[in-house]
This record gives sequence, structure tokens and C-alpha cells, in this order.
Amino acid sequence: MTGQCVEGVAIDDEMIDHLLDPLRLMAAVEQVHIDLHCGVVANPVAADIVVPGAQAAVHPMIAVSGVDGVCVAKIMTDSPERNNRGAPRQLSTILVTDLDSGRVRAILAGGRLTAARTAAASAVASSHLAAAGARVLGVIGAGRLALEHVRFLIARIDSLDTVVVWSRSARRTREFVSAISHFDCDVQVVDDPREVCSRADIVCTLTPSPTPILRGEWLRAGTHLNVVGAPPRPDHREIDAEALRRSRVIVDDVATARTASGAVVAALRHGVVDPADVATDLGAVISGDAIGRTGDDEITMFVSVGLGAQDLAAVRVLLDLDHETLTTAPARPR
Repeated sequence: MTGQCVEGVAIDDEMIDHLLDPLRLMAAVEQVHIDLHCGVVANPVAADIVVPGAQAAVHPMIAVSGVDGVCVAKIMTDSPERNNRGAPRQLSTILVTDLDSGRVRAILAGGRLTAARTAAASAVASSHLAAAGARVLGVIGAGRLALEHVRFLIARIDSLDTVVVWSRSARRTREFVSAISHFDCDVQVVDDPREVCSRADIVCTLTPSPTPILRGEWLRAGTHLNVVGAPPRPDHREIDAEALRRSRVIVDDVATARTASGAVVAALRHGVVDPADVATDLGAVISGDAIGRTGDDEITMFVSVGLGAQDLAAVRVLLDLDHETLTTAPARPR
């Protein structure tokens, strides 16, 4: 970080939305995955905590960087009960602590930051793993995460010109179509997730579904799949084991995926894939230490559980701003 952060500055969702430039964030996410792969950033797998007497769980995410001199710690609550009341299922707050002084450098709202850095990671992964000339982006789910994925993937991959969407909610689908109408792309609404798979070159699963919503038998040759939406619980999975078996799998972090990705945990438990099949992280592909796609007909998959290191990437961008900019910057056109 080259800027100087005023101690204890608070950055809310609206300010993050205005200041977190997509291109800078994608560059930071790409770099942080390299740093994680090379051991410059530490991202321990933190144990989840089940809330007694409730369906909710608490997911800590932590990253430590001696280069940046900070510890980034996020506490995320995942509550299906809250979602049933019409409130966001996942809410989070991020604390940035100075490693030298031990003092708080910033407190960040986690909602929009998490959606943005998650979409940035999918866009970076897709740029390294999708077949050249991919034109059709498919999204399964039509919430905020879907909006962010369209925004970041179109910014990253110039050849994309069509978005295909499916969601269980007709209302959300209408809102999604309206929200992306300013992008220079054709938008197609389809009747089921299988049709998304039949049309799209890049498919993103972006739902909190606890049971498979995408079947591996639907994937066509050459598809790249970003598996994103399921919360980091070992009993939640948006895709079946066959999807993993048919794909060349790249994960955001090997230890995290084997512990917290329900799709990976189930496939390993039932012997559908071997540990060696889920042993390559995105940083290895970006840095050239591992091969990504090996041919145009190969099915590739990025398993995105979500990492504290990705929060660190967003912090690197945000804390490169001075206090005057943080407190007075006007809203950017969206």
C-alpha cells in the first residue's frame, strides 16, 4: 500500500460501492492469489461456529500480510432464517489491524466489498481458464452476486456479448435484466439451468442452494464453470459430483476448498474425485506454476469458496486512498 490511512477510518457499503474500481480490484485480486500461492500472504482455514439453537453459522475469514503490514479479519454471519424474513442471508464486517502498532486502521462494511471481490475472482479465473473467444456468459441466480459477475466479467473479457440468465424468482430476474440493460450485450432469460449450460461458454452458479442445482451431465465440451454461490458449509453444494469429475478443477485455496466447499467435500467423501484432482490453486495457474486449460474441448471449473486474502485485495485498493478522498469523493456513475 502506498497511501496512508487515517487510523480507525470507517468505510460503509455506499462508499465502498463508489470507490472500489473494478479494474484496480481485479488486478489486486490477481496479485493476491499469486501472493497466497507464493506464501507472501497467509490465509489460515478458520473453524466455522454454529450458532446454538439456530440454523445460523459464523464464518471467520483472516489474511495476514507482512508486505502490507496488516491483518484483515472478517466475521460473516450466514442465516437462512434471516433470509426467510427478506433480509440478506449473509452479513459481514471487516477489521483491518496494523501489525506493527496493533491498532485498528479501518473498519469496513463487508456486504458490497464481498460481492465485488467475489465477482472479481471469478472474472480473473475465467480470463485464465475459459476458452479463447468466449461470447456467452451464463448466470444461474439473479441477485446482487449475479449483477456483480456480469459487471466484472464483461470488463475483463472483451469477447463476451451475450448474457443468459435463469432464476427461480421471476421478480429478481426482471430486476436483473433491468439492472444490466446499460451493458452492451444481448440478454436472454431461459426456463431452467440446463438451458443456461447448453448456451453459455462461461457458467456461474450464484445461488445459496444447499442441494445441486447444476448437473455435470449438462456441461458441454469447452465450458468454463465458476462455482460461487453456496455458503462455505460442507453440507451445501450447487453442483453434483459428476460436474467435478468431468472438469479440470482449480480452487481459490486448496485447504479451504477441501474443508469448506460442500461440492468438493462430497465428491472426495464418495470417492468420485481424488485429492490430487483438487490440488491446484488459482495462484499457481496465474503465476505459471500450473497448467489451466489444456484444450478447447476441456471443461474447466473454478471453485470459489471465498478467502480472507480476497478481502485483503480489496483493502489494498481502498487503503491506497487518503482520508480526504475517503470522506468527500462523489458517487461514480454506475
